Amino acid sequence: MRRFKTVPWSWIGCGLLAAFAAGCGDAYDNPIRHKSPPPSPPSIDSNTAAEPPSSPQADSTEAGGAVVPAEAAADAKADQEDRRPAPREKPSPTRPPQPAGPSIRLSAGTALAQSLPTGTAMGFSVDYQFAGAGPDAAAKYFWIIEPAKGQPLKQPVSLNAEGTLQGFFPPLRPENGPFRCHVEDGLGNRLSPSIPLR
Repeated sequence: MRRFKTVPWSWIGCGLLAAFAAGCGDAYDNPIRHKSPPPSPPSIDSNTAAEPPSSPQADSTEAGGAVVPAEAAADAKADQEDRRPAPREKPSPTRPPQPAGPSIRLSAGTALAQSLPTGTAMGFSVDYQFAGAGPDAAAKYFWIIEPAKGQPLKQPVSLNAEGTLQGFFPPLRPENGPFRCHVEDGLGNRLSPSIPLR
């Protein structure tokens, strides 16, 4: 019968330790790495709308090649509008001056030298006619004789709607001519054109 050789327990223990040490070394050399899951994206509130970042040039206006704040550009525009000249108003059409009283037409003016006891005097006559309204009963009228040489002579007269003015003017001589005449009211307003007396 075959006998087995007895192995000391110390040898068995050393073999187990060696095997355990070899297994630990492999585990150390090839560790198992667990990958952590990627971080989840930040949550976005659906009730809050994303606002784009404001640009510093959003509130600016280009003026003359330079960037000017919007408020300064508005002030400059308002200042330019204030300096604009005000529109000129069209002048109202001027009306021709109206005569102070009714106009009178004169015609058939004559001048005649007459011998009087006091000397030679000039006599004149002219036909008149009111245009439109007749004479004012409260107004005063004057017949004005205009000599070419000397001062005009004024004679008060009474006028109707039409008629003839005639009279003598001793201060005047034929050498004071030629003569013209017109009619004025009491305020010196001319009521008729001046016509020659021949």
